[in-house]
Amino acid sequence: MTTLTSIAEKLLAQAKEIDAYAASKGVPLEAFTPKSELPEHLQRAREGILNGSTELKRLASGPTLTLEDIAYNVRRKRLTKIKENHS
Repeated sequence: MTTLTSIAEKLLAQAKEIDAYAASKGVPLEAFTPKSELPEHLQRAREGILNGSTELKRLASGPTLTLEDIAYNVRRKRLTKIKENHS
C-alpha cells in the first residue's frame, strides 16, 4: 500500500538530486524549463517529482474528483460512445 510518507520520501530524494545538480552548475532552479536539457537520470527524477506530487495530492485530497479526473472521465465516455456508434 502506498503511503503519503513513502511518496514524500521519494519526492525528497528526487528533489535532492536536482538541487545538487543545480548547485553544482551554479544555476537557480527557476532556470530549468520543461525543455531544459538535463542528464537522463535527472530528467527521470523531474518526471518522478511531477508524477509523485500528483499522486501525493490525490491521496491527501481523498475521494474527491479533480478537474483532471472529470476531464478524463468525460473523454473516456465520449470515446466509448464513438466506438459503440461505429460498431
